[in-house]
Amino acid sequence: MIAAGTLGSHAKKFLKHLGKESFYRLLRVYHEGEKELMARSKEKKKRKAKKRIAIPDWDREGDEGGAFERKCEEWGRRNWMPWLQERLTFPFTVTREEDMNENPFALSAVDRPFSVGHQMEALRLDDESIDGIMIEVVDRDKAGCVPLADCEVIPKSDPNYWPVREYVVWFANQ
Repeated sequence: MIAAGTLGSHAKKFLKHLGKESFYRLLRVYHEGEKELMARSKEKKKRKAKKRIAIPDWDREGDEGGAFERKCEEWGRRNWMPWLQERLTFPFTVTREEDMNENPFALSAVDRPFSVGHQMEALRLDDESIDGIMIEVVDRDKAGCVPLADCEVIPKSDPNYWPVREYVVWFANQ
């Protein structure tokens, strides 16, 4: 509490007019309100921090420090299947971004399941093939497998985003 000797002249007049108990009650209410505002402010800062996604050095434009080359060396030593199994949480949503076997100008491609642009539910990792690690997916009630390297996880805040992103970038650059 504030000692009466430290109050300014206006506060002393207010204290005299209001009464000591009422004045201290008012201070307690004010102090509780300050605590609540501070708690809300901290919570707001936490939410903002969660929204800000840290982009690794290797995935930034203009990497002049060699972070991408170092990451490529790391990826080359990585055993991808167990690494992904350890980090991915199924099921999650992927979007098919590429398909080297699909004609992008074919009108029927839009309607076919597992086509570029489709959002699918990834259920589990499947075997490796010539197209890399495959994932079992469901697209419009049809089950199938697509290359993980053709997919992207959206949004970046999804915990599966960065493991899939690392695999896709490595696969495209090997």
